[in-house]
Amino acid sequence: MDGKVKFAVPYRAHRPLTNLELCQGKIVVVQRGGCTIAEKLKHVQSAGAAAMILVGVDNQDKFSEIMQIREKPEEGFLACIPVVYVLGKDEGQISEGMICRMVFLPRTPRTPVTWSLGHIVIPPQSCYPDGSQGNQEELLAEFIEMRKADMEEMNRRLVLLNEPPPPAAVCAKDLTGSRPDGAATIWETLRASMERMRHIVTDFWWVKELSAGLSGGMTFSGTHTIVSGYPLPVTAEE
Repeated sequence: MDGKVKFAVPYRAHRPLTNLELCQGKIVVVQRGGCTIAEKLKHVQSAGAAAMILVGVDNQDKFSEIMQIREKPEEGFLACIPVVYVLGKDEGQISEGMICRMVFLPRTPRTPVTWSLGHIVIPPQSCYPDGSQGNQEELLAEFIEMRKADMEEMNRRLVLLNEPPPPAAVCAKDLTGSRPDGAATIWETLRASMERMRHIVTDFWWVKELSAGLSGGMTFSGTHTIVSGYPLPVTAEE
């Protein structure tokens, strides 16, 4: 099955999720610990999730440790969504908003019906958290629109600075203790500073940086396969 990834809040899902509306139809990621796995699954399933990924908290010495679960099922609770367990070392491969594929292989003889070997595949993609690329471009357009007033004010000041400066004698009377040509010197300094700002504004450096952050900062390349995945039975215990 394919689905969009959403991290549970709280991350351990030891109580009802506070972002349940955002989890509807998503593959929800939770962290092991804090409560039984059955409780986590109950909270995630109640939020309308399509599946659950349980991330381990193993350290470097346990990267190859097989998941062991012993737990009685909660009375009256029926698990209806698939669950896959992955080792903690693979947590970095999973990002909010990405499209994730959960694959389950046919079970072997004598394997309980509730168990089947599974893993996670992350296809190449560009990930835009909290919105699509279209939404991000809309936000960029809104940002540029908000800066138009600043641009107009900057252009107005540049026009004023292009006018000849007033005679030094006219401004010198307002500069107590300054040299007679002090006003003209200050004026030229301001003109040079504004000229540098004109080039910055013309280049739209802030738009370029924002665009790069939106379109390139969250780009994933290549195909990552998490091979440490283990499915969970309906009856389990941490």
